[in-house]
Amino acid sequence: MTITLPPEIEDLLNERAKLHGTTAESVAVETLRKALRLEVPAEGDAGGSLYDAIKDIVGSVSGTGESFSKKGGERFTEHLLEKKRRGHL
Repeated sequence: MTITLPPEIEDLLNERAKLHGTTAESVAVETLRKALRLEVPAEGDAGGSLYDAIKDIVGSVSGTGESFSKKGGERFTEHLLEKKRRGHL
């Protein structure tokens, strides 16, 4: 397929391509994909969700038994005060 572009669009495509170090054709194709809402998986991505990527390891690590969620704000405050006392904040 060949599409004839108005000069102003062609100029914009060339500028964008130069800015991103790619070709005007690549910019045009990506723009059309976005406009047509076609999914473009990232390089090396099968297009799955984050859950799909980590579902085999979720819940596979045992904890220490210590509840880190209790008094979290107080612990964080103590940590910051200690860093301040040492001059690292």
